[in-house]
Amino acid sequence: MKLTSSALRTSALSVIACMAMTACSGIPTKTFEFQSIDIREVNCPSMIVVNDDWDTAIAEKQVFDGTKMERFSLKIPFARPTVMVRAVPLPDGNVPKSRGDLRNNPSRYAPDQRELRMTDPTVQLFVFNLTR
Repeated sequence: MKLTSSALRTSALSVIACMAMTACSGIPTKTFEFQSIDIREVNCPSMIVVNDDWDTAIAEKQVFDGTKMERFSLKIPFARPTVMVRAVPLPDGNVPKSRGDLRNNPSRYAPDQRELRMTDPTVQLFVFNLTR
């Protein structure tokens, strides 16, 4: 079958249009609401770290302070089908300056983590257990 130049041009334009629409759609996101409590069911201050990106969590102050708010909302990009979300208890409720600050001043609670998908419930509850 022989294609004419107008058919080739139409085909090429269709491919370019599809590529442009795909590029413009970008990475899908979903806003989750996080809550963290200890084993006594008391709100605990924590920092939400996505895909082990501590620098962004610290810079963007992704911190939940249970004494001031019921839940913490965070928009998460899904470049892959799942993302790893970790809730890290903060001993004093303040945003650490680095990951090393948390190592030097550990909480008495262990971090909690889980994989999230776009289809997971919007509200996520993390429960901190005492460290041994």
